[in-house]
Amino acid sequence: MYSFLGIAVRSFLIAFSGYYGISIINNWIINFSKKDYVTSPISIVTLVIVGILLVVFVWQMVIWALEVQDKNRKYKAACEYAQKSGKPLLVIGGPWGVKILSQLLDRPGTRQW
Repeated sequence: MYSFLGIAVRSFLIAFSGYYGISIINNWIINFSKKDYVTSPISIVTLVIVGILLVVFVWQMVIWALEVQDKNRKYKAACEYAQKSGKPLLVIGGPWGVKILSQLLDRPGTRQW
């Protein structure tokens, strides 16, 4: 229930920002030279929403990068253990999944043993 409410609130904020934010930001940029426009309440709210969305985006990218780094570390440790023990390593998808792009880039988990 709490997860649903959190996701619903976040989705509402993203939808609201996308629907109203573009025109507000466009008007703010066009009218930037007007006196006291930057301190109007709608401009402040828009800047706060854009700032929050930017912080959330950066935070999500950092979390994603740390997860990828952890998956690569675990995969490397599993490969080393399999080679030391002399047993084959069963790889199903690997840390990058079975996507064609990862196979073309020869990312971890796509090599055939």
